[in-house]
Amino acid sequence: MLGEGDWRCINRCLESLRGFTSASAAHVRIYYNPAIESEMQIHAGVQLTPLSEKVHLARILSDAASYEFVCVVDPHVVLESGALAELLATFGLDSKIAIAGSKICTLAGTIVETGRTLASDGSMEEYGFGSPISDSQYDFVRDVDCVSPTSFALRLSAVRERTDRPCLYESVAYEVADLCRNLRERGLRCVYQPRSIAFLEGSDRDHGSAADAAAFAQRWRESATAQFAGTVLFVDEHVPFDDRDAGSRRMTSLVRWAREAGWNVIFGSRDARDYGKYSDRLKQAGVEVLLGFDRKSLEALAHRGTPVQCVWLSRPAIASAYLPAVRLIYPRARAIYDTVDLHFVRLARQAEIEKRAPSHEALERQELQTAEQSDFTVVTSSQEVATLRARGVENVGLVGLSEAPAASVPGYGARDGILFVGNYSHAPNVDAACWLAGEIMPRVWRRNPDISLTLAGADPVLAVKRLAGKRVRVPGFIDDLGPVFTAHRLFAAPMRFGAGHKGKIVQAMAAGVPIVTTSVGAEGIATTRDEFAIADDADIFTDMLMQIYGDPVEWQHYSEVGRAAAAQRFSPAVVAQQFYSVLEGRPTGPV
Repeated sequence: MLGEGDWRCINRCLESLRGFTSASAAHVRIYYNPAIESEMQIHAGVQLTPLSEKVHLARILSDAASYEFVCVVDPHVVLESGALAELLATFGLDSKIAIAGSKICTLAGTIVETGRTLASDGSMEEYGFGSPISDSQYDFVRDVDCVSPTSFALRLSAVRERTDRPCLYESVAYEVADLCRNLRERGLRCVYQPRSIAFLEGSDRDHGSAADAAAFAQRWRESATAQFAGTVLFVDEHVPFDDRDAGSRRMTSLVRWAREAGWNVIFGSRDARDYGKYSDRLKQAGVEVLLGFDRKSLEALAHRGTPVQCVWLSRPAIASAYLPAVRLIYPRARAIYDTVDLHFVRLARQAEIEKRAPSHEALERQELQTAEQSDFTVVTSSQEVATLRARGVENVGLVGLSEAPAASVPGYGARDGILFVGNYSHAPNVDAACWLAGEIMPRVWRRNPDISLTLAGADPVLAVKRLAGKRVRVPGFIDDLGPVFTAHRLFAAPMRFGAGHKGKIVQAMAAGVPIVTTSVGAEGIATTRDEFAIADDADIFTDMLMQIYGDPVEWQHYSEVGRAAAAQRFSPAVVAQQFYSVLEGRPTGPV
């Protein structure tokens, strides 16, 4: 803590630290002016360091050299409960984060700063000054030129070589700015953490002097600065539920890859509900989240001067609703229509299975018209690329589902039972679960009554819950499916209708679990029948389940071949390149 001439400020700051220091192994040191020593109060566990001259950052780093992290707090701020814990938690988001700063606010509820920008002449400006504390522009983890010198935390391993450097500046503000610039030049990150809030008492802020600004500009005059690739706006029905369905996992990956490539990312959710942890995960990943997104939200982005280069519209209802406004408000932005899957194909197949009149014609017209009016259309499977091209849509490409292959795969003997996974708010998954439990498994049990079935996944509807019994488990939502895949011997996916890539099948392939599925399930995923077994008839499906379930050699074959195919075609590295090709307007190549 950097103390000056008023012990009352130091005392109030210490009080705000009390909860953090009592719950952790933190060491508190106060650098203070000896002239105020007679006014100081005693605080247990606090080390007092009197100074005859202004303390510089190099001294603080040297004194803290034996620690993993150091938090520097100006005594003129009062920290909100948990502020320092949130700062330190920021380092767990990315190993490249070297320094993190707090959101500095007034007691009246406006922003003082959320990091600082640095101009070529060395001058600095607080980012967000005067804005409401709840403004979405300042409510997510953001890379900044410089963190606030008022409250920040530093990973000390990133600055070991700087502890004995001579001081070039009079102000702490420019010492911090110089440190941040050095870190960024080395490929490390300087970020602002909105969940760490500090309230400033008074109006004094350290801006440094004109001499400091000139010295800073001279020191970094020849240095290049990293530039963002641009701004991409994603729009979807709601924030991605990344642990509940394959489409959401895919969207989360697209957002993360855009951030990793240097894009500013904004996520617009038509649904105004926050959904707690799901919105927060986006914000902590560096994404601005706009809930209740509509035309006025788009106009507000343009009004505040946000230069959007690309708008990624997910699903036909979203794309058709927002595309006209995008063309009017951001006429130069590339409009990407991401189908997620071709909805009209799925509905046509569903009508055929349910033996009712088709009702997909209006949706088909909507999807084809939206594809024609967009700059580019994205689908998840090569089959759907062919479907659209057959209907005259040429500007279409592939961005599939990704899944990291399992590092190791437990063998045949360590597993038992058959697994199906699906989000049961999606009709094809309900149908598959009911067909599996009602038609296929009775045939399996006539041959081996000891084989169990697990129907895992979020939001099981009543029809699925009723399938639960002595040999059928319906556990509902499972946060981590990794151990579930590891425990089961086979994955059964008897999909009778649907479209696009089936995320559950890609997951099972990557986990090394042999798969028995249908032609619909294999569509766009399997390149040969060697990768997994395919059957559209209940009797043949049963035969394949029993054959692989009881044969360790065949089980091993399907496990190895499926996992290798997943690594080759669905690894994050492969699908990320598909995404970057579309995002950057490059040819996508053959599909």
